[in-house]
Amino acid sequence: MIIRVFLIANIFLSSLMVVAQQRDLIISGDYDQISFSDFVLDVEQQIQVRFMYHQEMVDSIIVSASFREIEINDALKAIFNNSDLIY
Repeated sequence: MIIRVFLIANIFLSSLMVVAQQRDLIISGDYDQISFSDFVLDVEQQIQVRFMYHQEMVDSIIVSASFREIEINDALKAIFNNSDLIY
């Protein structure tokens, strides 16, 4: 299970890293107890990225944070910090 999670996260973040090399991917937002899916929708409106993930793997991820001019990689690290997901 952990290997599958790692592989899926790795695939979606590999494409993110390619884009990140081209320009900074900076986001801002106040998130209060929202689902990871809602967080993704907001981020996809802010910057030109597309997230690909299995919904059932992120159902338990709740985002409660305020981000100000932060790189998406740093935001994702903070969100996944206390989960089994690795990216």
